[in-house]
Amino acid sequence: MAALVVGLGVLIAAFAVLNRIPGWADDYGAIWVYLGYFVVMSIAGRLFWQGADALIARIRTGEAEPGSGR
Repeated sequence: MAALVVGLGVLIAAFAVLNRIPGWADDYGAIWVYLGYFVVMSIAGRLFWQGADALIARIRTGEAEPGSGR
């Protein structure tokens, strides 16, 4: 569940600063900025899907969340 929340948070933050990317590319170099953005989005997307897959599997099997006492 934590991976889902962290991944979603990073994806939202990355989309929120999308309009600043061209300015950063001018300041720091287009290759580095776009490569860094790609890496961050890839990691965030993977975290999101890992958490989503775990949540879907938990719902399908009916398992309780770890530490919930059920």
